[in-house]
Amino acid sequence: MIDPIEAVVTWMRNDPTLWSLAHNGQIAGKHNYANTWGVGSASVVVRLDDGYPQIYLPLHAVRLEISCRAATQPEAMALWLQVVALSRATHRAVFNVAGGRAMLYYLLWSGGRSMIYDPDLEMDLCLGFMDALVAEDSVPVR
Repeated sequence: MIDPIEAVVTWMRNDPTLWSLAHNGQIAGKHNYANTWGVGSASVVVRLDDGYPQIYLPLHAVRLEISCRAATQPEAMALWLQVVALSRATHRAVFNVAGGRAMLYYLLWSGGRSMIYDPDLEMDLCLGFMDALVAEDSVPVR
């Protein structure tokens, strides 16, 4: 079974612009500032916020919290805007993850964004929510 968080994180990491903006790939399911990420370096963190049951179809319909952290508000907003630009892709994406070949049907902006200051990390944070639809099963190679 495909992990929807891993699928979205992998899809984001495949974008060279976002990779560069997020301090060379600091895109993950949880932040790692306590260990390997330098405080002040830009990152994108994708967390599961909620979901919608799909009783008849093998799909993960999930709501995601997208946190874009950076040293300044403009840098945090640049990360968010690149995530939004990626979400406007008009095609399904298929790519490899640990569970097989993932298919991301869509990633859609589902609420307003907020600019927050994280006093623990002393960083600016652009926080928003998106809905994603990911196939539960690995997609066969054609």
